[in-house]
Amino acid sequence: MFTLGIVGMAVAASLTIAVTGPGSGLPPLGVALMWLIILVAHGMAGFLLGKRLPLVVATPLALILSFVLTAYPAALEPLWLRHMVTGGASSCCALDQSLDWRAAASATVLALGIIAAAALALTALRRRTRTVAATGLLVAGLLGSGGLAYGLPADPATARSADELQCAGSDPRVCLWPELATHAEMIRQNASEARKRLQRAGIVVPRELTMQDRPGPQALFIGAWPQPTPSVVRTGVGTALLPAEPPTCAQNGDPFPGETAFGPVASWLALTAGADKEETAARYGEGETAVAQRVMRASAAQQLTWFRHNNQALRNCTSKPSAVPPASTTRSAKASR
Repeated sequence: MFTLGIVGMAVAASLTIAVTGPGSGLPPLGVALMWLIILVAHGMAGFLLGKRLPLVVATPLALILSFVLTAYPAALEPLWLRHMVTGGASSCCALDQSLDWRAAASATVLALGIIAAAALALTALRRRTRTVAATGLLVAGLLGSGGLAYGLPADPATARSADELQCAGSDPRVCLWPELATHAEMIRQNASEARKRLQRAGIVVPRELTMQDRPGPQALFIGAWPQPTPSVVRTGVGTALLPAEPPTCAQNGDPFPGETAFGPVASWLALTAGADKEETAARYGEGETAVAQRVMRASAAQQLTWFRHNNQALRNCTSKPSAVPPASTTRSAKASR
């Protein structure tokens, strides 16, 4: 079983690298080590079953138990139970996240407890010693693992260190994760152009565009995409100007009239930044994108007023969305030519 697990890990890693490209990076060494220890634990437990039961029973039983212990805790409550057997790696991580060490340590401690208990059960001479010591080691592994995992959410991720960012430029300064090194030139070019377009529309955009979640006051989080395209980058720069979540009053259940403004405003920002119209419609809805295109027929001053009002409506529960401004006669004449 251990050998099959190693082969499976090697195949999965090879396919991942082949699909994502050489610049995407490798899994952290700690995560790979955790999974190796888990594989050893499954292998030792299976070997113990093979020693104690007939092979015709032990083989399918080991496979079934291995599957159940790996797959089923992820569907159970409380949520932290799943991290005792998978270390949180099944739901982590986005490009700007790191695995919480408690999740990885939880799975590692339980696996080490199983390994120690199985090794003792296979080598101790006296039956009473085997039973008591192996049970004690298994219980210790369960308690230690549960203590580490207790209280963790379903997604045990922490913010990635900003020290890993690779920054270039000054106006704007664009900071990217190293996994995107092969896309860096394209991202920086499109991010810079998107910022210029938004500035020409009268919008203030910070000088630093970063992939770090929760940046400083003079920086803008534009997103973190494993496979970016020019349109995705421009959309990220534009929509980064919107609030990341509804206002507190809306989260508390108060009426939120500004909610309907999100789609049209996000579409308008994306299109103003130069994003593809079809991709924008697919992301925010055809109706919302159609509203944004109608807004873009108005004068620059009217568009800016519309944006500022609706941007404020997205940040409180009292402002109502602004109506679409009338089309500018100059823009209408140009559009009809």
